[in-house]
Amino acid sequence: MLFDRAFLVTNLSFIYRTMLASAGPLLDFAAAHAFGSLRDYYLSHAGEERGHDQMLRDDLLRLGVAEIDRYHGAAQLVGSQYYLVAHDHPALLLGYMAVMEGNAMPLEMVDQLEAHHKVELTCLRHHAAHDPGHFEAVKAQIARLAPELQSRVHWNARCTISFINSLQLPHGVQ
Repeated sequence: MLFDRAFLVTNLSFIYRTMLASAGPLLDFAAAHAFGSLRDYYLSHAGEERGHDQMLRDDLLRLGVAEIDRYHGAAQLVGSQYYLVAHDHPALLLGYMAVMEGNAMPLEMVDQLEAHHKVELTCLRHHAAHDPGHFEAVKAQIARLAPELQSRVHWNARCTISFINSLQLPHGVQ
């Protein structure tokens, strides 16, 4: 379905809206609520993710998208993470991160999409190359947590997947 331009644009636009709020701001917020190695991890990861929203914005511009749609589902998805960090435990963000970092598109698919759409997709390419390592780092952070907290992080990952799968967006964004 990603070979359909409208479907690709809708998906990338939704990802842009989640990335805009999560890449730096949410990680900085979580770091401000965390301590020790978890705080250090969030700060380090925020540094790695900064600028990726602009990278994706540039990809959308190359696809001819001047105005990026807004999605209430993106606000709900990211907003729930702010709530969990502020009102439950900052480690719960790791569940959301595991879902987001664990679903990178394979490089071969990025190559096919770029060839089909005749456009460079720098953000997808970057994440295809780097997210597998990021996913392993998230899993290592989760493994350091007490079992009860790990269970809550896994619950948040399941909730994140469930919410994403329930979205009813134009062109079937999931």
